[in-house]
Amino acid sequence: MKTVLMDKMNNALQYLNTCLAEREELLRFMAVAVLTRRNLFILGLPGQAKSDAIRRFRSLSLIHISEPTRLGMISYAVFCLKKKK
Repeated sequence: MKTVLMDKMNNALQYLNTCLAEREELLRFMAVAVLTRRNLFILGLPGQAKSDAIRRFRSLSLIHISEPTRLGMISYAVFCLKKKK
């Protein structure tokens, strides 16, 4: 079971790394958050692909993840895991 999950996650990360340049560390943090069922707060300047990373990760996932948010000059994303209804 663990190896199947690891293979799926590695395949997803490999795919996402081809879509998002230089975001390997962010994607690894997101994967850890999913696997450990923890939230992740991502803070950075606008244009650093936070929202895109979350949207792409969410499209591959079977879980619900919150929408990224932009508030003026501050851009942040909260990578929250939500239970399916």
